[in-house]
Amino acid sequence: MTRPMLRIALLLSVLIMSSGQAARDRHELQEIVRQLVSEHAGTINSKGDATKHTPIVHIAYDRARVTIPHEMNPTKPHWIQYVWAVNMDDNRILGVSAFDASDRTARLSAEVRAGTTIRAYAYCNEHGLWASKPMKVPIATATGDGDANDEL
Repeated sequence: MTRPMLRIALLLSVLIMSSGQAARDRHELQEIVRQLVSEHAGTINSKGDATKHTPIVHIAYDRARVTIPHEMNPTKPHWIQYVWAVNMDDNRILGVSAFDASDRTARLSAEVRAGTTIRAYAYCNEHGLWASKPMKVPIATATGDGDANDEL
């Protein structure tokens, strides 16, 4: 094999190994957040300040952006550990991210399909599980002004 071909083979093997690790990590995160929903189902949105913990969802075209207006503070420590979005029609997790106290913000971007209903969740290490209201993804989102606070 020539030197450039060896480099390409090495890069491909690294990419394949890292994509396999990413898939395992994503699967593990999905299992963690499913367990959190199961364990905290009766206490969603019940501990702490709703203005700091409730996920805010904005939809533009085929993307949902989820943000949580919560301070990430490594000195307390008090932070949002997980953010995820769920397709409520089939209970499929659309995206999940994990954070630590040193991260600046807790946010997520996930692909969504028009006509489905989604709900975003956040887990605070001190105040538990928080969820947005279910939100129907508009058929046409050209203006991108979908808001999780809109009623169904």
